[in-house]
Amino acid sequence: MKAQYDKANALTLTVEDAAKELGISKYLAWKLVIKGQLRSVKLGDLRRVPRAALTELLDGEKPN
Repeated sequence: MKAQYDKANALTLTVEDAAKELGISKYLAWKLVIKGQLRSVKLGDLRRVPRAALTELLDGEKPN
């Protein structure tokens, strides 16, 4: 049986899902990640955005 993925409770999001949560385009989300304005992590070959990074961006906090 395949494990179910619950996006609502996930600690990290794809860049595309983060864009949906923020109400912005995927293009803009990737641009923010590349410029370091939206914190992300690399997990193997995957790029993910921690949920906390969404709040940091909206609060105007600078990623480390």
